[in-house]
Amino acid sequence: MVNALLGHYGDLAESDDPDRPGVVHRLDKETSGLLVVCKRDPAMSRLADQFRKHTVHREYRAIVWWQMPSRKGKIDQPIGRDPRDRKKYIVRSDGKQALTHWELQEKFSFLSYIALRLETGRTHQIRVHLQHEGHPVFGDPDYAGRNRQVGKLTSGQRREVATYLEQINRQMLHAKTLGFKHPMTGKELMFDSELPDDFAWLLEELRK
Repeated sequence: MVNALLGHYGDLAESDDPDRPGVVHRLDKETSGLLVVCKRDPAMSRLADQFRKHTVHREYRAIVWWQMPSRKGKIDQPIGRDPRDRKKYIVRSDGKQALTHWELQEKFSFLSYIALRLETGRTHQIRVHLQHEGHPVFGDPDYAGRNRQVGKLTSGQRREVATYLEQINRQMLHAKTLGFKHPMTGKELMFDSELPDDFAWLLEELRK
């Protein structure tokens, strides 16, 4: 994505990471939806400050394993690196504070469709929090969302899951809404992204 933008614009704002110029807010690999890239340094600095201060509105959609315990709730658990795998994260007492709000949208026999709002932005936060609560994101290969849940299903449900997993190759997590103040004018901006085809397809199959 960065290479495509550099080819189009010629340059982007400087970043702490030389491999990601202009990138203020990015997504986990295979998570779809909205992210933020800046062309100029003043905008980069001011937008990054909004993310640091947690004043940005971020809302996600996810399809997760099992039925949620209530209509809405929050997960307030600290997150840190997994000592057994440095590329992954876990809930741990000495981790950084992380807070995720969730609200049920639809429930199915063994999956749920939920909305999530972040107050903090830790790496893999949603995926780690949901796995910790026993509701991994469906299709997530790193946080128990792809194969490790199927032992709890009936044979018919296992066939159903196999059909779904043949059609999707990522976690069902989508960054749907992103709101922040324009870095130069201060105007409130709100952006919304439609559900991608694979996510929408799975929802329609579940509704059948």
